[in-house]
Amino acid sequence: MIPSNPALCAIAQNCSALVHTVRDETEAHFLRAGAALVSVCDRFETVEQPIGALSDLATGGEVQGLVGHIRHFENMLQGLLYSVREARIPLGQTLEKARSMHGVVAQLSRTIRTMNIVTLNARVAVAPMVDAKSSMSVFTRDAAELVQHAFRKLAEIEHALSDLDAQVEVSRVQSTELGRMLDERAAAALGEIVAGLTRLEDHIGTLTMRGGKLSRAALTIRDAVAKSVLALQAGDAMRQRLEHVEYILAAVCDAAPGRGMQAALLSLSQRQMFDAAERHSPSVSMLERQLRLAAGQTTTFLVDVEEVFRPGQSGISDLLTAFSNIERVLADAAGLQLSLGNNARKLTEAVDRVQSHVKEIGALEARMNLIGINAVIACSSLGQDGLPLKVIAHQLRDLVEESSGCVVQMQGDLGGMRSTAQEVAELLELQAQETQSIREGLETQVTPGLTNLRSALQAVRTAVSANQSHLSGGLQDGLNAMEAHRTGIEAMVQRVGVTISSQPRMRQFTLTASEAALVTAIRSILSIEAERTVHDAWLSSIGVDASGLEVSLPQAVGSDIVLF
Repeated sequence: MIPSNPALCAIAQNCSALVHTVRDETEAHFLRAGAALVSVCDRFETVEQPIGALSDLATGGEVQGLVGHIRHFENMLQGLLYSVREARIPLGQTLEKARSMHGVVAQLSRTIRTMNIVTLNARVAVAPMVDAKSSMSVFTRDAAELVQHAFRKLAEIEHALSDLDAQVEVSRVQSTELGRMLDERAAAALGEIVAGLTRLEDHIGTLTMRGGKLSRAALTIRDAVAKSVLALQAGDAMRQRLEHVEYILAAVCDAAPGRGMQAALLSLSQRQMFDAAERHSPSVSMLERQLRLAAGQTTTFLVDVEEVFRPGQSGISDLLTAFSNIERVLADAAGLQLSLGNNARKLTEAVDRVQSHVKEIGALEARMNLIGINAVIACSSLGQDGLPLKVIAHQLRDLVEESSGCVVQMQGDLGGMRSTAQEVAELLELQAQETQSIREGLETQVTPGLTNLRSALQAVRTAVSANQSHLSGGLQDGLNAMEAHRTGIEAMVQRVGVTISSQPRMRQFTLTASEAALVTAIRSILSIEAERTVHDAWLSSIGVDASGLEVSLPQAVGSDIVLF
């Protein structure tokens, strides 16, 4: 047996130090890649959860129900606008009737003034009539009193009619203001609602269509990450084999009894290292491919998410702003509607006051008509002396009939105005109910639904923003670790291989008992089947039967001859 060679021991120690360094780096690289992948998985779950929730929201009935509510309230607003416009028509008609009544009142005033002249003429005519003076004086006195009473009622009618004019004008102005406000402000907000709703429906359609794509992309990425995690198991096997290579190299100095066994063990360590690197390389390459695939798909996924969930394209903010504007408009409208309702009641009361005065005028006319009839009868009994008074009595009756026509016309107009005022009051009540219904619906259905949807969208954006750099960076960090690992393995194989291959090899030889024990001990620590296969092939190369550790060729006769 050729004595041990210190130079070969130094080579083994140097190679062992390099292998040990690479083994430690392998553990560090795989731990780094594993930590990155675990972080990516966790962060993907953080991103996927709000996306999945929003996708469920988009494909479920809640969003469609929200859109239906918005459409419903849009129609209600349109109906309210139409109702307010329609309410202006009867108010305008009421104003016109009130104005036309002034003409009737003027005509009635002229008639009553004429009646006053007629009663004065009657008193003049009665003065020389001694026989009939007593009864005729009563006639002229009563007629004069009724005319004066009519004058006072006429003044009250004119005053009440002025109040009615004022009430109608106030109602008309407020109705116009309400209509203008709704026409301008509500119509503008309705335009915003229509535009925002269109964008929301388009965005929900996009979410429904692309949400599935994002989910599939996320599954693909998670699958790639899962495969990468499985590939990390190759690191354990590589570290174990490098540890065994270190054991063999340590045996070169600590256990090999001679130079031949030292050289043989160096050859064995080289073979094991080459085999380990060759078997490990596909796993590393696959892991790198999976990481690159996951990184590329993650980049695409994040770009798609950014595009789908870009702020401002859902229309929700515009809708919330529009409905906030509508709420302010409706609050102002409710105030005007309340004031209009009060004015409508005052308008009805004003009409009732005018009607009351007109009825009293009618009652006075009825009494004057009765006085005229009695005067005509009384004048008939006077013969020729009563003719002048009879003519006056007929004139008074004609004037009473004329004033009665004015009263009838006024009563008809007032009846129409009262009906119109009642119609306006009912319209205003309905409008107030519609306004309140819209406000309650906005508060309980539309605004919370939009807020929930906006929160869901914001949750996605927040999750993506918080995890975007970590997702891309985590995969890249894992990829960098694997690239560094591959480079380290390749450098180790090259350096160790060159160092060992530069040494002369020994011829086949017969193992001593101690050498056989060493070979057996080395084989016993090799727990991986591929290691044992390499070990047995190495034994065959030095002429040893692996099954019985028996020498199969003659003892070597020389040294420093490269045979293997």
